[in-house]
Amino acid sequence: MMRAHIDSVTCRGKRFFGWGWALAARPLVRATLHIHYAPAAGGAEVDRFVCTLGLQRPDIANAFPDTAHAANAGMIFFGMIRPGREIRQAVLHAELSDGSHQQLSLPDFFNDGRRAGIGPAPRRGGLGMRLRWWLTAAPRWLKRRFAAPPTAAPKAPTLALPQTPAFLVFDHDMGGGANRYRQEMVQKQLAAGRPVVLAHPRIGDLSYGLRVLDGGGERHASIATQQELLALLAALPLAEIAVNSLIGFEEPGEMLEWARAARARSGARLFFPLHDFHAVCPSWTLLDQDGSYCGIPDTGRCATCLPRNPAMFNDIVSGRTIIDWRQDWLAFLAACDEIHVFSESSRTLLARAYPTLAPDTVKLLPHDVSWLRPQKITFARAARLTIGVIGTIGLHKGAEIVNRIAAIIAAEQLDIGLVVIGTLESAVIPANITITGPYDSGELAALLLRHQVNACLLPSIWPETFSYVTQEIMNLGMPLAVFDLGAPAERVRHYALGRVIPEIDARAALDGLRALHAAANGKPETGAPS
Repeated sequence: MMRAHIDSVTCRGKRFFGWGWALAARPLVRATLHIHYAPAAGGAEVDRFVCTLGLQRPDIANAFPDTAHAANAGMIFFGMIRPGREIRQAVLHAELSDGSHQQLSLPDFFNDGRRAGIGPAPRRGGLGMRLRWWLTAAPRWLKRRFAAPPTAAPKAPTLALPQTPAFLVFDHDMGGGANRYRQEMVQKQLAAGRPVVLAHPRIGDLSYGLRVLDGGGERHASIATQQELLALLAALPLAEIAVNSLIGFEEPGEMLEWARAARARSGARLFFPLHDFHAVCPSWTLLDQDGSYCGIPDTGRCATCLPRNPAMFNDIVSGRTIIDWRQDWLAFLAACDEIHVFSESSRTLLARAYPTLAPDTVKLLPHDVSWLRPQKITFARAARLTIGVIGTIGLHKGAEIVNRIAAIIAAEQLDIGLVVIGTLESAVIPANITITGPYDSGELAALLLRHQVNACLLPSIWPETFSYVTQEIMNLGMPLAVFDLGAPAERVRHYALGRVIPEIDARAALDGLRALHAAANGKPETGAPS
């Protein structure tokens, strides 16, 4: 029997977001939330939303100590419901690791748009335990991505905006390289004496955060809707608009139109840095419906993929197509005073999607990594191969590749270690993977040495636009293998201790790592790809 509990559901407008857990006798490998609508003129209809599985839930592990996979029973889900349609029921459909399927009805799923509990809660359950989990045990990356707790409610916007021309930046607030870049921009503007206004989605309660930073410090407001946010910003005097990211905004097209109109009205400079491929596709990592890199195909294939694509924040809604998406973005990009890319690979991919975009507006400007000081470490070169995978490893970062490598090592009884320095988002964690948990950048060298890592793998399966992790590993002088994708391959190709793996495949990755390890020890690379 499958058990499930929805800890929080927030519904605002047509969007909903929530998290909870699901547990069965076998690990879940896929879960889909089915929203059933009342019959309309065209008959009854169902929308399906793929849940993200494999989130750490130490509270569920404690509650079900006899179930080994309970520690990774957490899930999150996000979607858009059809406006004006009556929802009859929600059903969780799950595929288990043995190929069997189970489903569980979720009565009163929306529960007036807030929280619903379904099925038996943990034995030590209840709201108090769930809040304690959020405050003390929830993974740091989850708190960072979805910072608003489930009970948060937007407050009336009473924030006083600057009266002098400001630097306005739109961004998500989920961490990572884009937020680091934004912080660098903000610090430069503040150092120059210019006030900064930051607007970002608050995914946890589907509202929007607004921050004002100036000589008087930092002030905050929470705003209920995107329309209210833009109406408030209409009175802001502008010097520059930076669209750092629109991931998580309810209507990206509306944001782009507002930015273009504000530039035309105020004469403010309009700037766009390409941190991902949201400007090309709602699936911002360019992973298709099967979880593979799409290569930016013709739009006919996109029309088939996008309605089935499980990417969170997939902004294609009923009546809009990839053609609409690209038209909105092209109009915005053409209005930009400057577009920054951080690798030649990104420039090539942007041009593939927008061949008519004037190339002189697209500037190649790699990230400033001077803060990452080179710190060569003496790794255990001659010891057995121990592979290090670094970061928050979700689907697009190669979680399945890591699991398959572990399976090969176990099946062939290879004397190879596998360590994830960070986290691995997977419903099933193979027993032969060591996971350290979240770490701070300054701890990386010590963790690599402690776990005797002597070769690193960046298993990312999308064309990353830069990758700070790649730079950190190279600065430490560690052997590094990457797939032939994006900026990491561009840089590792010229790294003396690097190897670019031509095929996105676990076996190819393992062969490449074994060859890299052999080369580091002056041995022939027999049986490994070049």
